[in-house]
Amino acid sequence: MSRKVANLNKDISKGIKQLIGATRTITRGQSIFSVDNKEIIFERALLLHGIILVSELLPFGDWKETLNTILQAMLRTKISIHVMDMSEYIKFVGYSKGDKNQFDYFLTQRIENFIKNPSMINNTEFING
Repeated sequence: MSRKVANLNKDISKGIKQLIGATRTITRGQSIFSVDNKEIIFERALLLHGIILVSELLPFGDWKETLNTILQAMLRTKISIHVMDMSEYIKFVGYSKGDKNQFDYFLTQRIENFIKNPSMINNTEFING
């Protein structure tokens, strides 16, 4: 299990580096294209959110260094970095109902909670209403 956690920490660190690179590209105003060569248009007025998607976020292990890396990267780049497993990401997509502003709102709420209580394990709950 310790090897699994170490590999997950390594993958998250790689994801953070990729997000930092993407943020530089976006802030310079350079064009970014999808795999099918269509330009991706960013609404630069919104806070930038970067999501590192993992298949499973293990609730045990030493996450201190990874948390520190995330917080430092957020301060340097002015981007909100989210590490989510698939099940949490699916909740966000489902409750957003295809509305990018709602999705952005949920991510903003999530990052506010993360800043108040930095933890790799977030049990986001949505209240139907």
